[in-house]
Amino acid sequence: MSAELEQQYNLLQNELGALGYRLKEYQAIFVGTSPQRLDLYNRVAPVFFRMLYETMWGDMLMHLTRVTGPTMTLGKHHNLTLNCLPDLVAPECRDVVQAAVTAAVDAAKFAGPARNKVYAHTDLGVVKDPEKSGVVLGSVTEMREAVALSEAALDAVASYYGANRGTNFHNLGWGIAEDLLRMVELGDSVKYAKTADDLTKALAAAPPSE
Repeated sequence: MSAELEQQYNLLQNELGALGYRLKEYQAIFVGTSPQRLDLYNRVAPVFFRMLYETMWGDMLMHLTRVTGPTMTLGKHHNLTLNCLPDLVAPECRDVVQAAVTAAVDAAKFAGPARNKVYAHTDLGVVKDPEKSGVVLGSVTEMREAVALSEAALDAVASYYGANRGTNFHNLGWGIAEDLLRMVELGDSVKYAKTADDLTKALAAAPPSE
């Protein structure tokens, strides 16, 4: 593996690891959430959780479009993107890596319209009539697939070179979101405890301290 390939490969690993971590936290907060927890959001901080929902999704869309974007912008600015990999790998594995990168880029295309007309720019037509514009923000299923295929593109490189596939974002357990939400639930339970028994039950359900 050349020095340039190794550097970009490692940087892409961390970029995709960060995106995967964001997706994990987003799912912990908003995907498959119980009715009780949704009620908590609406009772405790409805505006905040709405902003968090929109901001996290927009951040993931922008992140995905960057790592699957073009190798250059305006013909002079070099970008860190999966599309750089085929030109950097050995000829013997170039076709396999190119196929994996193409699959990842295709899977990420759903994010393009929203990136261009909602997050990178505020398209007037979208603002005036979102439904008529036809721009959709995509789904968690599409995001999962795009992230998985982007990881597979790195796997194709790692397989040929026997390279490391670890990132700084693996094996973080609950991460931040689940711990935070459990503490919010605890505080809410304590606040509305009406009896000593209610308070005891609320404290017993508290997340363990480290």
